[in-house]
Amino acid sequence: MLGTLVAAAAYELQLALRHEISPDGEGWILLVALVAMLVGTVLVFRGVGTAGLFAPAAALFVTARFYTGDPYDKPGFQSYAEGNSPVWVFALLGLAFLAAATTLLWRRTAAVESVAVLVLLLFTAMFMGTH
Repeated sequence: MLGTLVAAAAYELQLALRHEISPDGEGWILLVALVAMLVGTVLVFRGVGTAGLFAPAAALFVTARFYTGDPYDKPGFQSYAEGNSPVWVFALLGLAFLAAATTLLWRRTAAVESVAVLVLLLFTAMFMGTH
């Protein structure tokens, strides 16, 4: 799941940087990333060794996606960031790294924090394009 989220974040970053890659798979990438976040929430509760890294990987995906937009809307490409405040996305990014630290250092409530952040990231990624 970790590799899937990192690969999805890299794909979205390529789109955000407006590199000439095919945007045909963006819908599939979003679907795969959302499923990976859901599976990640289950794996966090199961105590998988890399569970602490799921939230930061998902946050990197959401942050990169925030700076992409509809790739078919050329030449008038508009990213999701244009006209929207990045405060929510960067707050989630910070919370994801905080959840990772608590997952690695303080195991008692780690699953709750990581899952809460993953769910917030999941809904943010799903509804990012809607206003």
